[in-house]
Amino acid sequence: MRPIDALLCLALLLASPARAQDSSVDAAGTFGLDRTASSLARPAAPLAATYASDSCGRWDDQFGLRGVNGTVRAAVRIGTDLYVAGIGINQAGGTPVSNIAKWDGTSWTSIGGTTGQLYCLATDGTNLYVGGSFSNIGGVAAENLARWNGSSWSRMWTTNNGSVEALAVRGTDLYAGGNFTSVNGNVAASRIARWNGSTWSTVGAGLMGSCYALAWGGDTLYAAGNFNEASTRGPATTSPSGTARRGRAWATGSTAAAARCA
Repeated sequence: MRPIDALLCLALLLASPARAQDSSVDAAGTFGLDRTASSLARPAAPLAATYASDSCGRWDDQFGLRGVNGTVRAAVRIGTDLYVAGIGINQAGGTPVSNIAKWDGTSWTSIGGTTGQLYCLATDGTNLYVGGSFSNIGGVAAENLARWNGSSWSRMWTTNNGSVEALAVRGTDLYAGGNFTSVNGNVAASRIARWNGSTWSTVGAGLMGSCYALAWGGDTLYAAGNFNEASTRGPATTSPSGTARRGRAWATGSTAAAARCA
């Protein structure tokens, strides 16, 4: 598995809300056949599956041949609905879609979409946030980041100058990471920015390279990507491993390609 694939999988698992009486895990990617001994006679779920922690502990191909085509890059649940997004997805269970679709447990539906590429999803429990490389979604002008409120799309900023590769939500704050150096027209933000519900701001002085994954652990924000420095407003913090963390200031992480803010 490539490092970026591992980071995307980690972000997917951390982003999925916990369910009190449901121990299943949703997975997404590009895969075709389940080659386990007990499953050789049947096709696995195209691109989306659920691992049920039952007495058999096996993958459940509940999507059957009703899965989606293309490559699923992200998946997130809101209540009982599962949203998947990615690249080259134009059908879900036979329903025409445009790189994003919703599974309600029974059927797939379109929620509008984009011809651009979608890399990440996040939710605050009500709204769905979508990041990627696009200029329009659901017929709404939105540059690389948009919000779905369950019935309509809206943009999250006026402009930015690079793709959004990672999203993380904590309370009412949305954090976006990627390949940009400014957001909302004139707010300087080096590869990472924070939305507090009304305004965008930089996170410290940002990251000196691309950000591909974000995750919260307690009061600490972890960032991972292709960078070797995470800058504070004071002295810069060197992160040779490409990792950093942030709470009040960036600090070097202990694993490859990551950082934390604590």
